[in-house]
Amino acid sequence: MAKVLTLFMVLLVLAGGVGGALWIISSHSNLTFDPTPASNEEFRGNIINPFVGSAQTGSPAAGLSDLYTLVASEVCHALGLNGDGSEMFQENALGYLVNTGQGDAAFPGLGTLFRFTSPNVRMLYTSNNGGAAGSDTGDAVHIAEPNPGNIGNVGPDFYYGIQDVNNAAG
Repeated sequence: MAKVLTLFMVLLVLAGGVGGALWIISSHSNLTFDPTPASNEEFRGNIINPFVGSAQTGSPAAGLSDLYTLVASEVCHALGLNGDGSEMFQENALGYLVNTGQGDAAFPGLGTLFRFTSPNVRMLYTSNNGGAAGSDTGDAVHIAEPNPGNIGNVGPDFYYGIQDVNNAAG
């Protein structure tokens, strides 16, 4: 357990410095630490997609955020999926990232949808940071949530919000 907590702190510091690490810990008091990370027994509720399942009623993880998802999302920001205009993702030198001008239906008034289209990846992003209690950053910073209004198309390509590790959370 000590090695896991040490790795956790290293990742948090890399993701946002000491201030970022303290913010993450203090803002997410509803975290669950999975006692059996090699098993999915706590997440046998609704299957959301092939990679995401929710905790079933009675599970120790029910109603809580899991630490793995939180850390993975912050690592995505550390790797460049953030609003820093000097990072390649926001520089957008190849024109893959396009502001659709469409509001984020999952968080009305708190985000705009962006589509990312490269030769290998098609993704719908949002400028929402923090979910329903968050704010509109003006930049694509998270993967758009699944919502009937978070759908768009360009020619034959359709873009949908999905449940993924880099969704905005509050």
